[in-house]
Amino acid sequence: MKLLRLTLCLLLLTGCDANTTNSTNTTVTPEAEPARPRIVTVNYPLQWAAEQLAGTAAEVVLPVPAGQDPARWQPAADALADYRQADLVVLNGGGYAHWPAALDLPAERIVDTSARIRDQLLPAADTGQGARDGAGMTWLDPFLYSQQVQSLAGAIDALLPAQRALLDRRLVQLRGRSGKWNTSLHRIAKALGDTPVLYSRPLYHYLQQRYRLNGEALHWRPGQTPSAAQWGELDELLRRHPAKLMLWEDTPAPAVRAQLEQRGIAVVVYRPQANRTSQGDFGAVMDANIAAFNALVIDMQQSGELPLPP
Repeated sequence: MKLLRLTLCLLLLTGCDANTTNSTNTTVTPEAEPARPRIVTVNYPLQWAAEQLAGTAAEVVLPVPAGQDPARWQPAADALADYRQADLVVLNGGGYAHWPAALDLPAERIVDTSARIRDQLLPAADTGQGARDGAGMTWLDPFLYSQQVQSLAGAIDALLPAQRALLDRRLVQLRGRSGKWNTSLHRIAKALGDTPVLYSRPLYHYLQQRYRLNGEALHWRPGQTPSAAQWGELDELLRRHPAKLMLWEDTPAPAVRAQLEQRGIAVVVYRPQANRTSQGDFGAVMDANIAAFNALVIDMQQSGELPLPP
């Protein structure tokens, strides 16, 4: 009897070992998900557009540190390596930033989003600044920005062909939003007519070209207090260009705003947003810019400084 019990125990142990072995041998290791394509952009308006189009199917990166102007940024070796290793490099073109010429990448890995609108680009001489300040800020013209988004979508489609249907829907939504910006700005420009406008800096070339604004640019920065000489230059300018509103890239100091208001000049904060912001995404910033511009125009109509719409 003892021998029979021992035999049964051995058989049971052997069966358990076999089942364990079989279970181990038949375990399927899940395959690792393929790495997402990496898209690296030259400024924030294009990063935001690429994120809207690609969604989570691609990793979209802007290596420019926060607080720096992407057009003037000089990338270090590690940042250049980030661009060179990307599956797609997204350029603004139109004279915006010269450092991408050092990348030396094959053409199939680069998209110049302004190539299709080359005939509508301002020569650098027309901006008066060459590669500085607002040269190349094409996205301030929502119509041109929409064309850039179209070029970007074509490049992302080649990178993510399985996402085509979703990409097409997102493109329609994104171009629809820029179309609304364009319509609103045309309405604002019509209300302004030939009314003189001031710009704190020469950043708004493309806004002025599209909407035929009657603008003159100063060289005042939001974080700086103008000198007595600069105030004198403004007073001289106002004699021939009696502006009642001034676009700023960011909020000026209260003392500066007060002196402008004493001269009858209202401030509109209209952020170009070339780099990332903590105040919402690029689309939200453009919405806020246009809303502020429109609100001031309505105030001017109600005060009699501009004619009321028919």
